[in-house]
Amino acid sequence: MSDTDYKDYTVLFVDDEDKTRKYFSRLFGEKFDILLAEDGVKALETFRENMDRIAVVVTDQRMPNMTGSQFLEKVAELKPACVRILSTAYSDIEAAVDAVNKGGIYQY
Repeated sequence: MSDTDYKDYTVLFVDDEDKTRKYFSRLFGEKFDILLAEDGVKALETFRENMDRIAVVVTDQRMPNMTGSQFLEKVAELKPACVRILSTAYSDIEAAVDAVNKGGIYQY
């Protein structure tokens, strides 16, 4: 069995839906350190303030002010080693292509 303490890893979760953020935090908050943001602009601010401790970013694609793939592109520039995951309820091939090509995502 592993001695890894996953609380050492901070996850930034970005979604414009209050309930989605609440449920993500509730589901993973006991295992990981969770930071939340409601859009890409606020997420970028949170990311910059906590860049040294954030290991994983999970973001929705469709949000006001900045898309998830645009946000992930900026994260990739600031911290290439950060794991980047794009989540969406919509089938949007253009968003997937942008996320892969520009955001260097780990998973879609």
